[in-house]
Amino acid sequence: MRVKFKPIVPVRGWQDEAREMISAVMTQARPETIGLCFVAWMLAWELERIIAPEMLDPRFLQGMREAAEEMRGFRPGPFPHDLRAEVYDFYLQEIRRYDREVPVFLCTESRAMWSEFAPRLGFGPRDYPCGCGPQCPPGTRLVPQPLVPEGCDNLFAAEV
Repeated sequence: MRVKFKPIVPVRGWQDEAREMISAVMTQARPETIGLCFVAWMLAWELERIIAPEMLDPRFLQGMREAAEEMRGFRPGPFPHDLRAEVYDFYLQEIRRYDREVPVFLCTESRAMWSEFAPRLGFGPRDYPCGCGPQCPPGTRLVPQPLVPEGCDNLFAAEV
């Protein structure tokens, strides 16, 4: 079984919700991989139209608003790097309380985020065991020879 926490949305009390979800998964199953995917692909005002701002963690709401211009057109937006990293760090620590070996990967993330987390994950943006691609049949823990679309090598180059 592969698990993907998607989308991760920093609502009020997100730590308690995440802790409860992770506990439920890890005590009832043995995931082959776990993916972490922060809410992305939108601008701050779009997220506020979809989710009532008062539902969001106030610190994350403020950070999103302050970074709105900086995050414009940035695929992992609308939340800035430091806030996304804080959440990934929390999830990873909670997952590791139950299983030190299960591959955990990031989804729809920046090279900077991969550079920060690759040492702790054990792989980078080229060779991680994604749960949704043809290179990762059941049992894959690392992609030994990643397939890269022609002309896109720099796009997928690991900076780790």
